[in-house]
Amino acid sequence: MTDSCRLWDDAKGSENLRGAINTLSECEFPYLPYSDTLKYLAERLDPEHLNEVMCKSFVCTRKAKRLSSFKYGSCFLIAIDGVEFNKSLHPIPHCCHRKLGNGKMEYFQAALVVTLISPSGLRLPLMVEFIKNNEGAKEYDKQDCEYKAFLRLAAKLKKRFPLQDFCLLLDGLYFKAEVISLIEKFLWKYIITWKYNAVKRFTQIAKTRIGRAWRNSLEVVEEYEHYKCRWTNAIQYTPAGAEHGYEVNAVIAEGVFEWSKGEKSMFSYVTNFKLKKENVKEIISTDRDRWQVETNFNVQKNSGLALESTLGACGNAALTYFMVVQLAALIRTLMTSTNYFEKLAMMESTGSTLGAKGVTFADCYRSAKAFMIHFRDALFNKIINPDKLPAGLHVVFNSA
Repeated sequence: MTDSCRLWDDAKGSENLRGAINTLSECEFPYLPYSDTLKYLAERLDPEHLNEVMCKSFVCTRKAKRLSSFKYGSCFLIAIDGVEFNKSLHPIPHCCHRKLGNGKMEYFQAALVVTLISPSGLRLPLMVEFIKNNEGAKEYDKQDCEYKAFLRLAAKLKKRFPLQDFCLLLDGLYFKAEVISLIEKFLWKYIITWKYNAVKRFTQIAKTRIGRAWRNSLEVVEEYEHYKCRWTNAIQYTPAGAEHGYEVNAVIAEGVFEWSKGEKSMFSYVTNFKLKKENVKEIISTDRDRWQVETNFNVQKNSGLALESTLGACGNAALTYFMVVQLAALIRTLMTSTNYFEKLAMMESTGSTLGAKGVTFADCYRSAKAFMIHFRDALFNKIINPDKLPAGLHVVFNSA
């Protein structure tokens, strides 16, 4: 709402702002807190409480049957990836560290984020697991990492949604027997990027099997893409030194893709979906949508949400701020990608949620940032009257 703690302390005395916040929060604050009080709260707040807010949002929209575009078959599509959001040359709470080329030690905070994605480009954060070492240790002999955080996160996700079907879209880091075994145990589906150099022995076996399965071939010719898919099912493999192996289905797609600017490229994946001509193209397209999680982080860093900023360097302040950014991204997606904002705009311009056809978010404010500036100014200048807002709105995602 404000660009700095000092500006907040200057603005918090506004009666209109206090009245608007009381209306939105259904509270009766006699006054708004100072920025130091907000930091004090953030330092002591358990980020898991904010995780639950995202989970409940997912449950509500799922029960309302508004998430069909986020599914492949019966499974919700979730991409899981890590992001760094705070760096320092001095130790900070909940951090890992690495040695730079100049010999100095860099400390950083990082998180693993579960993001619901859809082919239309919509992205909704679902759960976060922070990558952090045990506090109080003199030496980080065995640092926490993205892989270890994933094992914790998967168990947490299963406990929170024990009966939910998920399809995990993962990069090559997770092509490991332990991960595949865990996903199979939870009865989930997966599509994992297969990097040749990372699993050389498996690559030799899989390429040989795919070469022999000459019937398993499909050529895809579209306006901007022309590629050939080859695949095989039920490759059994036990990595060297592992107690247990795995059975996977593997697919390779080679040719020209829309983003490759006419140059030949290749995708390769392993999955527990049984591959056949009827579904292989869709499975390849589904995992290619995993790029959206990286785009989501870039948007959060560079579009006004300021992911790499921090609320403070003590306690849980930085982690709490990270969670607030995820919630802000969730709310912005709901506002800009559903019919909720459109109906609010109709109410503002016509006094009704009917009529005024064609009024869209872009028509009114051009961008999400412009709308948030307008919304902020409105909070300072008038008290929101909930009786004038359209009631009983059904949120429907626009996949156009």
